[in-house]
Amino acid sequence: MHEQSIAHRDLKPGNVLISNQHYYHFDDKREVKEAWVRNPITCKLVDFGESRAALQQTETMCHTRTTNVDRGTVVYMAPELFASEGEPMSLDQLKACDVWALGMIIFLLLNPDLEFPYQYELDQLPQKNFDSLNNEVARRLRKNMLPAWSVKYGKLQSTVWWEMERILNECVTFCPANRPKVVEIVQLFQDVKHLKQTGRDIPLSVSQSTAVECHDKLVAAGAIPLNKGISNDATNSCAFLSVLIADLFVGQSGNVTLPALDTAKWSVLVKQIDKIVLTMPNRFNLFRNIERMYDVSEAYAILRKANNLSREFEFTEELVSPHHVFSKCAASEPNNTAIYSCGGYVFVLGCKSNQLFLVDTHPISAQLGGMGNGLIKVYPVQDSESSNQLCAWIWRRLQLSGVPETAQQSILILDELLR
Repeated sequence: MHEQSIAHRDLKPGNVLISNQHYYHFDDKREVKEAWVRNPITCKLVDFGESRAALQQTETMCHTRTTNVDRGTVVYMAPELFASEGEPMSLDQLKACDVWALGMIIFLLLNPDLEFPYQYELDQLPQKNFDSLNNEVARRLRKNMLPAWSVKYGKLQSTVWWEMERILNECVTFCPANRPKVVEIVQLFQDVKHLKQTGRDIPLSVSQSTAVECHDKLVAAGAIPLNKGISNDATNSCAFLSVLIADLFVGQSGNVTLPALDTAKWSVLVKQIDKIVLTMPNRFNLFRNIERMYDVSEAYAILRKANNLSREFEFTEELVSPHHVFSKCAASEPNNTAIYSCGGYVFVLGCKSNQLFLVDTHPISAQLGGMGNGLIKVYPVQDSESSNQLCAWIWRRLQLSGVPETAQQSILILDELLR
């Protein structure tokens, strides 16, 4: 449409018709699947009553600029339409307004329980007439305020749909000159289909379950009695192991330079982490109850008591607990070395040597890039998608582990305490 020099001026879900009639009548499920892959749906844009074109067939509408700019449905209107004081807008400017409206449609796709943008905000108005609605939307747009996201679909937004947010943000740029053209938006959608993972998965040789698994094998083989204790049992030890692993990255004598994204060069660090997982439970199990979970501060105190740490640390809360695990405000890029906690899972993440990294000592399945043992994930800081991909992996990892959306999360930044 834009390539034909036409601006619609009233884009909204009600003006987009969707059909699957090109294959709905197929009886063969294989044919339906093949048709879906080729072309899942057909979309038609309707209601061109407010459209504007470079060429019009009537004398009264032959201009390429128009002063009738406040057309369309209020909650889909671009900020510049509210700021207009009657000055004419060009066709290109009207096209930019269409791009904003498209962004609002994408916003609704990512928030399926909302009927329209700014629904949460407008529901709070004491009077719900057109003027109050119009004034409230205009007020928020003047303050560069985008509509509030739904919390109901936070898990899907963070784990499955996160790439779409990138396209949304491009479309709802407040400066109209910075919004993409339609051809650029098409390319953004194509890029989502072929999004390249920027990081590396580096498996550990062991996990927190290794000691118990080895014990069970020996019992099954008759090599040891069933009631023989497991001195290095790492069950429920993720907080302890995370503090010890973070010790590799923190402190004047503990600073490490992470190797480049080459699995072979990580072998030394992997061996150090494997050794911590296999041997350190021997040293702190006497001071803990294996049946219960410990938070990071409790684990740190026990490790200090057991003389398992060579230095003292101070912790800074970077992400306060009221931020739910799948919330929009939780997607913050880690800095330095930190310990992340959520829903009973604790692991190390941070930023070193221009690389984002994560160390998870739990058994990680192939579905998440693991091989049944612990896993290190590394991403280049220079790539703009790295932090998004790391956050998406964390949220998906928690989702598959059954962590509820209401779970609280925390990031504790570690620094050496100098005396």
